[in-house]
Amino acid sequence: MKQLPVTPTKKEIICATTYMLLEFLVLPTVISLLNSLLPNPLSTARLNLAFFLLNYLAVGLILRKFIGKSLIDSKPGLLLGSAALGMLAYWAMNLAVGSVILLINPEFANVNDAAIADMAQSDLLFSILGTVVLVPPCEELLFRGVVFGGMYNRRPLMAYVLSTVCFGAIHVIGYIGLFSWDILALCFLQYLPAGICLAWSYVRSGSILAPILIHTLVNAVGIAFLR
Repeated sequence: MKQLPVTPTKKEIICATTYMLLEFLVLPTVISLLNSLLPNPLSTARLNLAFFLLNYLAVGLILRKFIGKSLIDSKPGLLLGSAALGMLAYWAMNLAVGSVILLINPEFANVNDAAIADMAQSDLLFSILGTVVLVPPCEELLFRGVVFGGMYNRRPLMAYVLSTVCFGAIHVIGYIGLFSWDILALCFLQYLPAGICLAWSYVRSGSILAPILIHTLVNAVGIAFLR
């Protein structure tokens, strides 16, 4: 089994995991509350950008040593080749899963994609900054770097399962109660190819930069087509 040469330290994993719990369970409520107290509350797109920027800075600070070592130890040829293969694998798997989803529900539309499209229509620049620039590094550092990288060298299968499930869940958990469970289940299913391929690209390249690159490109293409 190929080992990951660069992973976060135990201290980084503990700190990042603690922050991740706060990020998903506490921070959105706190930011929304503070925004409601402003004389002129921020729009949804700008509020999301503030949330993403805070996460970007916090995650970067917590995992700065892991990021630095990843930059130093990355091999450009292997990195770009792994990113290209990972992207191709993602599109192929996504097409297959999408076809199955449409067989189950021909009128299916991903609720998270719809929310991003609405924000892009109202505030394109802030949506691009959040979705394309800030989100991919944060999500990859947390889900692939911390969750996946933290256990892959000891339990690779569990690393794939847990990181992929967490990645899919975080994209639908905010919509619980707003949409039916069958729609949310199909949305969750749609994120599984990305979770698998992003983790695979990390293993193949040995660098967290490969999944960050893929995630950035996927989001850039996605927001272009959503408009």
